[in-house]
Order: sequence, then structure tokens, then C-alpha cells
Amino acid sequence: MAIKAEYMRANMFQSEKFRSSESEAMTMRCLRSSEAAQLSYPDIALQLEVDIHTGLSEYEVGRRRMNHGYNEFDITADEPLWKKYLGQACFTVIPLIACGLDVRLIIWVMQLATFAFYLLICWCAFLIVF
Repeated sequence: MAIKAEYMRANMFQSEKFRSSESEAMTMRCLRSSEAAQLSYPDIALQLEVDIHTGLSEYEVGRRRMNHGYNEFDITADEPLWKKYLGQACFTVIPLIACGLDVRLIIWVMQLATFAFYLLICWCAFLIVF
């Protein structure tokens, strides 16, 4: 209850202060996201000098827009999603597949050499017998 009463008093004070200071220039407080994440929304409203019930006046909106600009993001053209996946695959999957194929090729050559060796022995035995 005490916190709610304190919040109401601070909010009323802030609202009166905000209305009386519209005509005069005030310094604007900025919050970083890491700071804002640690505060409650009433504390953020107090620090940013905003009345959460009435919002900002037209004058204050214009003044803040002049100081900080519009609330827009810079959007750059990213590479397509398929290129991102292909780029990741080139660095992870393809070398693994290549190593697996190399091992398989070595085993195949060894099996072929073993088969050729047995074939040679059989051929020699056939020549000796006949």
C-alpha cells in the first residue's frame, strides 16, 4: 500500500511538474535498455518525465522528436535465409561429408587391393596346376 501511495504522490507531482514546464526548455533524460530493464515502469516514467495517464503533450512530442528523431529502425538489406543456411552448411556439414567419403574411398581401395591380391594368387595357382 505504501508503495502505491508513494507512486500516486510521485505521479501527481510529476504531472503538475510536467504541465508547468511545457513552456520552458528542460533537459531530457535518456535511459539505456540495460538501465530500463532493472526499473519498474513507474520509475521509468518518472525518470523520463512522462505522465503515464495523460501521455505527452503535442509540444513535448515535437520537442523530443527534434532531440531524438523518429522512433525508427535502420533496415538494411540482409542476405536471404537460404544463403545463410548454405554458408553454415559449407563450414560444418560439407567437410564432414568429405572426410566420410575419403574414409570410404580408402576402405574401398583396400578391399579392391585385397580382392586383386586374392585374384592374383588364384591366377598363379591356376597357372601352376595347368
